Amino acid sequence: MTLDEKLPIFIIITLLPVFAVAYYLHPRIAEMEWSPLVVSGILAASSLVLLISDYFSRKSKAIYDWNWYGALVVGVVQATAIIPGWDYLTSILIVALFFNFRRDAATKFAYFVLTPLLLTHAIYFLKDIDFHSPSPMPDLSWFSLAIATIVSFAVSLLTIGGFMKHVQQNGMRQYVLYRWALAIGVCVVTWYRS
Repeated sequence: MTLDEKLPIFIIITLLPVFAVAYYLHPRIAEMEWSPLVVSGILAASSLVLLISDYFSRKSKAIYDWNWYGALVVGVVQATAIIPGWDYLTSILIVALFFNFRRDAATKFAYFVLTPLLLTHAIYFLKDIDFHSPSPMPDLSWFSLAIATIVSFAVSLLTIGGFMKHVQQNGMRQYVLYRWALAIGVCVVTWYRS
């Protein structure tokens, strides 16, 4: 089978644990109260794991080297993204780099997996929109919603392209620094408000 034939199978294998965990555990996780300090600690710790996996990865595998086992491990680790502060992209990158994939292969596979996942999230939240009314939500017109969707889509494509080029050239260091700065910012704001 070619990569085009295998990739949808790998994506499905990756998404099964994510959907199973989200279905069974999301209500319980959502009911828990997460301190901003705990979330920022998880954010900083996951960034450190990403930095370590990027540093020690041999980066010898390409996108066509993915197999069902790697996809399943990505799915299991990605399912932990239900915890606040841990995210889908970082979990995929950690596993891919741990399996010695090149940065471009890791990032491409991450976005291949994230596309149906984010689409599912979007469809889930569309249930709050009333398609039969003159406006989809209070204080929001259909025109505003359409413009926001188009702008978000265009900005997302530019961001994905820029992130992939940046990661290939510079590695994960600056992405990790951004996440650490965010974690420190959350701690500072929490301390200031208390």
